[in-house]
This record gives sequence, C-alpha cells and structure tokens, in this order.
Amino acid sequence: MKKIVIGAIIAAIVAIIAWAVLQSSPNPEITWPSGVISTDVELIHDWGDINIQGGDVEHTFTLTNDSSDPLVIKTAETSCMCTTAYISVPEKSSSGRFGMHNNALNWNGIVQPGESFEVNVVFDPLAHGPTATGEIQRSVYITTSAVPDGDITEADKSVKDGSILEIKASGMVLSEEDYEKKQAETNASSSTSIQESESEEVFSVSELEYDFGVVKQSQGIITHDFELTYLGSEPITITGVPGSCACTTASVSNEYLETGDTTTLTVEFDPNLHDEPDGKFFKTIAVITDPEIDDAPEFKIWAEIDLDLGPEAYKLQEPHED
Repeated sequence: MKKIVIGAIIAAIVAIIAWAVLQSSPNPEITWPSGVISTDVELIHDWGDINIQGGDVEHTFTLTNDSSDPLVIKTAETSCMCTTAYISVPEKSSSGRFGMHNNALNWNGIVQPGESFEVNVVFDPLAHGPTATGEIQRSVYITTSAVPDGDITEADKSVKDGSILEIKASGMVLSEEDYEKKQAETNASSSTSIQESESEEVFSVSELEYDFGVVKQSQGIITHDFELTYLGSEPITITGVPGSCACTTASVSNEYLETGDTTTLTVEFDPNLHDEPDGKFFKTIAVITDPEIDDAPEFKIWAEIDLDLGPEAYKLQEPHED
C-alpha cells in the first residue's frame, strides 16, 4: 500500500513539473490531453465587394478552447502571399506575422480552458498587381494541439500529436471604377427600397438572410425560422412559399393573416439531395399571397457543403433541373 501511495505522489509531482515546463518554455511541446476548439464558431467570412485601390481589408475570428485542458497554438500559415494572419492569446503579446512564407517561427501560445483567442486575417487586394480583379477565397491554416475531430480540426501528416484548423475569407475584388459604380447603384437601390417601405410596407421581418455556415453532407435536413408580422390593412392569405431549388422547402405556421398577426416561415435544407456549387452558395424562398403583393419579401439561406459522404451518397442521382 505504501508503494502505491508513493507512486501516486511521484506521478502527481511529475505532472506538475511537466505543466510548469510547458508554461515556461518558449516552444512548448504539444501535450495530451489537449484542449479542443469549440465547433460553435465562425470559420468563414465574406468581405463582399473589395476595392482593389481601397487598401487592406481585414477580419478577426474569435475561437474558444471548449474543454478542461490547455490548448497549444503552435504556428500558422496562409494559402497565398496576399494574405497574412496575426494570432492573439490571453496574457501574451500578439504573434508576429504569419503568411505563406517567412512565418513567426518562434511564437506560440497557450489558451487555458474556457478562454478565447483571436485570429486577425488581413488581405491586400493589390498584392497581385493593379489588374488582379475577380473572386478570391483565402485560407489560414492553424496548427494546434487539438485532437483531429474531422469537423473543424483535421489530421495532417506534418503534425505530430495535433491537428490543422482551417478558417476562410472570401470576397470579390473589383476595379476602383467598377467598385464605385456598384456602390452608387446599391445606395440608389437602398434609397428606393426605404422610400417604398415607408409608404407600402406590408410585412415586418426578423431577418431576410441566414447563413448555415459549413454543413456536413451527412448532417441531415437542417432548418431555420424567419418571423413575419403582417402590417397591411386588409386580411391576406399566404398561398405558397416556393424555394429556388428542390433541396430547399418551406412552410408557414399561419397562412391567414390580419393586421398585426405573426407567422413563422420554417425553411428546410437538405445537404445530401444532389450536387451543389463549390464553396459558399445561396437558395431563395419567395412568399406568394392572395391578394398578390408586389413587394412581398424574399428570403435567402447560405451554406457551404462538406462532402463527407461523397457524391455517390446523393439521394437524387439521375439528371434533373432545379
């Protein structure tokens, strides 16, 4: 019995010493058990239209260690020389520059249980020259001590006892002329919409768009609710809520509406019905009423599919038209 107690004490002392070394070492070894990164986080950001002459654009992702163990942030790199990233962890100065090359090799950070860390992603639209317009999608790959979960952290042959976390940023780079023209058109359209809504507003809605983020093919049908309140003076009936694609269907909780009545539009999306576009895409849902409303609201859902089952698992295999 004494030998067992002494052995337990020695094991505890060794664990404490190992943790102290991990905390004080400038380059701590990845140790397990490790913290894990919360799956309830934003991993994709869309900058929208980017003026090639407008200077850098940036976005900060906030990630959390969702466990009872420390998480080690080892290093990072980006998918292109036009994109850089800077990582901040609590109680430590921000990392140096992480890019496609010449990264901050001597920096690392430890995120304690329940704490968050930030990844600031910066994109230089002029990095590829003044004519490099078009759609862009850039990634930041962060090496951590988290166990690969196949969800947001992936195994990599170059990583020992750890995994790679990928975050993405996208946008559309426009020439300064095209950017300013589009901004002017958007402002004019917004002004017209505001005037129309002030004089002819029929529905008040909670939101017009919703982003499901990255959806696994195996996840099954997912749903989101939009709330609508009827503001018109005469009773109205919602006769249909068609989606733009067979993978997207919708229904309302209350079809007959009088002034002040609220109805819930429930949208269902099936990520495994058929092939979808690569990257981020959207589907729309219209609202058809009787009497007909000229400016009835149109709703939009966004998603990006993780093909974890493969195309052979699609429910709809034969050729089709949406």
